[in-house]
Amino acid sequence: VLVDADGHPQWLAGIWRTADLAGALAAYRSASLRGLMDPLAPRLVRAPEGESPWYDCDTPSDIAAASRMIGENRA
Repeated sequence: VLVDADGHPQWLAGIWRTADLAGALAAYRSASLRGLMDPLAPRLVRAPEGESPWYDCDTPSDIAAASRMIGENRA
């Protein structure tokens, strides 16, 4: 699982064994992604310094900024 510059796992930027993930999901009764994934004890990997292979979108303005970045990269 990739971690950001602050050391926080980016759970959707990871590689998971299907059987492990399916088993954890079948037994999990809460709604926290961290609660589901963290017990699987993933290996945490940092991106190279200064690089971020994701863009965290939590608000409409984050989504607008990401859309602008994507548009700029396609030009």
